Amino acid sequence: ESMMVGGLDNVDAAAFEGFNYVALGHIHRRQPVGSLAWYSGTPMAYSLDEAGQEKGCLVVELDAAGHAEVRFAPFAPLHPIRHVTGPLAELIAEAALSPEGREDYIYASLTDPTPVTDAMARLQAVWPNAMKLDYPSTAAAADLRTAAAEVENKSFQELFFDFYRQMNGQDPSEEAWQTIRRLTREGGIEP
Repeated sequence: ESMMVGGLDNVDAAAFEGFNYVALGHIHRRQPVGSLAWYSGTPMAYSLDEAGQEKGCLVVELDAAGHAEVRFAPFAPLHPIRHVTGPLAELIAEAALSPEGREDYIYASLTDPTPVTDAMARLQAVWPNAMKLDYPSTAAAADLRTAAAEVENKSFQELFFDFYRQMNGQDPSEEAWQTIRRLTREGGIEP
């Protein structure tokens, strides 16, 4: 069970008045809350959705009067998280041309028109730390939606005909048609 009390959107920055500096935690992205409070963010990326975020720490200096000066000190990770997008063959070719990033943690969005066999294994051959791949809104996804819509509009007999042709490479015989008609009647399926 998970319980939360408050959150960034539930705490008014005015609650921090009277303090010189307020250090807040848990939020992974560095961000101020008003002028006195800061989420420092994480010093390193801990998830794929943090790819491209500049990481580091906040250095806070208090003067004699207690006023805080906050500055950011960036860290350069040994192996950054990167999000790469493109057709698999192009991504592999690019990786082969630039070996300096081979140990980076990779999240790949493939734009190939159809899913590629063993895509993750092929990515990991050039990027051993490839962690995730997806196919965002590709033509393949659009084709699947179109195919699903077409299936919804076909009768059971039409679907059987398509299946039979795909499995056998020919149209069903008259005997097969009679069998399917009988089965659909017996099953209460409209012809």
